[in-house]
Amino acid sequence: MSEKSVRVAWILWAAMHLALANYAVLVVITPAPPDLQVPQHMAMLVAVLGFGAVVMAGSSLLLAPLLGRLFHSFWVYYVARLLFAESIGTLALVLAFMGAAPVVSLAFGGVALALLLIAAPTARHREAALERI
Repeated sequence: MSEKSVRVAWILWAAMHLALANYAVLVVITPAPPDLQVPQHMAMLVAVLGFGAVVMAGSSLLLAPLLGRLFHSFWVYYVARLLFAESIGTLALVLAFMGAAPVVSLAFGGVALALLLIAAPTARHREAALERI
């Protein structure tokens, strides 16, 4: 992998962290509108989106490598892994807009952050991924 490709991988990784940080700021500092009715079915909504987060986490760890092998591309693998992880942060933002407690949304964001942290484009990570592809 060329030096330019390595820089691009780090830029993508940093951009996903920045997006996640923006979601967290929105969740924490944006007050809920006074007319927002927290749905009575919030527990069900959290459970359904929680299941979606588990599916996205599994996709980040399992489906992304399969996609990389299918297309014989580290970039397909890596971008899919980042996007699946970041999509959990998007679910956190949806929960916040739906009226969930900030702690619930931030928990989803924590899962997304953990997945992004283990997807850091280190040399060891790249080599391991290239061996699997």
